[in-house]
This record gives sequence, structure tokens and C-alpha cells, in this order.
Amino acid sequence: MRPSAPRHRNVSAAHLRAAATIRATPKGMDGETRSALDEALEDAYRLRANHRAVLQHFGSIAPFVNLAVAESRHIEALSRVYRRHGLVTPPDPWSGLVPPPPTLEASYRRGLERERDREVMYERLLPSVTDPQVRAVMNLICQASRDRHQPAFQRFLQRRPPSRPRVRSGAYSTVS
Repeated sequence: MRPSAPRHRNVSAAHLRAAATIRATPKGMDGETRSALDEALEDAYRLRANHRAVLQHFGSIAPFVNLAVAESRHIEALSRVYRRHGLVTPPDPWSGLVPPPPTLEASYRRGLERERDREVMYERLLPSVTDPQVRAVMNLICQASRDRHQPAFQRFLQRRPPSRPRVRSGAYSTVS
């Protein structure tokens, strides 16, 4: 019996890649699904711009470093859906346009609020999405927001008074 290789991969990234590789239906994409996909992509662009603004203003702090990387993965998963359908991925309209909040605590509050808004957005959009590929990717992003991103912000907000979180260094210290 062969020993199994250790698993050191990000499960959510693997799930997003798998969901984005589901075959597109030959009929194409209906208007409501396309509109939902566009809104989901713009939301991911906006959240990434928010996290990058915080990182540029306050430095490489948790959880913004990891969440900026996660948003880039969400954008890539949604972009794969566009490509599978022969569509051009809309450009990022938010890059560099989101000002940072004045304080770290305000950054955490805004991050949590936007992740909660995202969950509400997906609850509104998903019933109208008919394409299984788009639905799968959106479900995974919504789940990541609810189960990972929101709790990350909540942990930092539960610290009273808000302390300076640890500064990240290494591979994830520079987010592009």
C-alpha cells in the first residue's frame, strides 16, 4: 500500500477551481444569470479594493492580507466562468478608488459589514441563477464569506480595546 501524500492545499481554492470548470451549457447564459454574475464580480472587485486600501494605509495586517488574496481567488473563479461561456471578463472598476477607513477598528467594522452585505446579495441573486456553474461558484463564495471572512473580522472586533494586530511578513506580505 502506497502512503498518501500530505495535503497542504487550500480547500476553498480547490473548490472554487472545481466549480468554475463545470461545463457550460451550449445554450449560453440567460440575462438574469449574466446580471448576477456581473454583480458578483463587481462585489469581489470592490472587496479586494477595500482590503488593499487598508493594507496600503495600515500595513500588512491580519486578516486583510489573507482576505485580499481570497478575493483575488474569487475574482479568478468568476473570470473562469466568463471565459467558459466565451464572454469577456469586465475590468476592475474599483482598483485604487476605495479610501481606507480612518482607524483599524473602522476597517474591521467596514469589512464585516461588507461581508454581511455580500451574503445578503447572494441570497437575493442565487434564486434567479439558472446556470449550474455560476450557481456553484456563487455558493462557494457565499459560504467562504459566511464561514471564514465574517468570523475573521468578528474575532478582531471582539478584542477590546482593538489592539494592533500582528504584522504579516513573507510570501503574503505583499498583495498585488
